[in-house]
Amino acid sequence: SSVSAMFDAVTTSNQSLPNSRMSLSPSASEGAEDLRAKLFDGNTIKINAPARAAENLMVKGSFNVNSTSVAAWRAVLSGARDSAIYQSGAAAESSLTADNTPFSRFTQPVAGESTRSSGSDGDKWAGFRSLNDAEIESLATEIVAEIRSRVASTSPYLSLSDFVNRELKNELSGSAGVIQAAIDRAAIDDVRLNDAISSPNSAISEASLNDGDNGSFPHPENILPAIDIEDLADRDEIVGSASMSAPTYLMQADVLQAIGSFISVRSDTFRIRSYGQSLDPISGQVVAKVWYEAIVQRFPEPVNPSSDSPENPNYWTALDSSGDPQPFGRRFKVLSIRQLSADEV
Repeated sequence: SSVSAMFDAVTTSNQSLPNSRMSLSPSASEGAEDLRAKLFDGNTIKINAPARAAENLMVKGSFNVNSTSVAAWRAVLSGARDSAIYQSGAAAESSLTADNTPFSRFTQPVAGESTRSSGSDGDKWAGFRSLNDAEIESLATEIVAEIRSRVASTSPYLSLSDFVNRELKNELSGSAGVIQAAIDRAAIDDVRLNDAISSPNSAISEASLNDGDNGSFPHPENILPAIDIEDLADRDEIVGSASMSAPTYLMQADVLQAIGSFISVRSDTFRIRSYGQSLDPISGQVVAKVWYEAIVQRFPEPVNPSSDSPENPNYWTALDSSGDPQPFGRRFKVLSIRQLSADEV
């Protein structure tokens, strides 16, 4: 089949997988033929192959969403820089403003790029949004601020669902997820894309709610930005947009669509530094110092497999062959090690 042919090309010719973010990683206990036997019967995919394929797949450049580095978030959010966006039916790429990063909600949008300051009304309702460097920086800064605020009294996010979804609390974090709240705080979206929808007590509320072009909004507070109203002198200053969810109105889902394939809530690669010294046995003075740095990566393969063969479904379980819990979990490998000079520490 085409799938088995692709597998053979990946294992024999070092060809990339269709998803370039994924790489094939046979364990130390199995070669390409063992892996093939686990997934295929001849050229036919085994019925349990989809479930077992993940045992040997790794993500290239996985990003820990618990990161509180603005620079790291800026790099991740800019990952789609210069991506090719094709409008529906178009043979050529859609033009982009120089150094902008596109966030297209659709694989083939109907119209072209829209920024906060440019784009026709038609583009705004049918195109895609792009962010400039200043907007990326602002969004990265607010994401880090949201993470720091939300995990201060709890713990780092232990699952992606915790990170993506709003919290079940009667407070700000219960209004939106981390990224959506950061988008609101960074004022990424132009609330004037269509007439504003404001707080019910606002002076412009009556006019905006009765505007036929806006539609009917009996509960406008439900579409107001998820910002901390205590930071504002007047609740009526908060304004939402009747065009929320338009293709060029950036939403959390648009950002997740761009970064969702490689985000995680834990890290699997670590930089470990160690220090050693030698003392003079008489004076106790330090006569030598040394620093070493190792890059260590966690792999799916268990330290103590529950069976001899990776083809055995019990190989990856958390119990050993006697049914007792394993004393160790997944295997760590030292990828590199080097000696550091004193000025590198």
